[in-house]
Amino acid sequence: MLEALGNNRRVLGEVIELFLENAPPLLAELRSAVAMGDDRRTARIAHRLRGSVAQFSNGEVKDSLTRLEHMAQAGDIREAPAELRRMESALTSLIRAMRTYRLRE
Repeated sequence: MLEALGNNRRVLGEVIELFLENAPPLLAELRSAVAMGDDRRTARIAHRLRGSVAQFSNGEVKDSLTRLEHMAQAGDIREAPAELRRMESALTSLIRAMRTYRLRE
């Protein structure tokens, strides 16, 4: 990502800060949507969070959010709570790495 930003560490730091500010509220909204069994809201929030995550990772977090979005679009979120737990674990690792990077700068 640093290369995509013209190797500008200041801009990367700002992008990371925005993600760290916005991801937790989106995650809370996603938890709520899944708990309420709201397919449409789950799909919308998973899509939005996936777009944010994709800037930093094409791995497990993004894949899990894609699965959540597809489940919700299909109207079947019975497996969403388990997928949400997997995604949260991977997201926690990503956030930890971002905070570590931010502290080094």
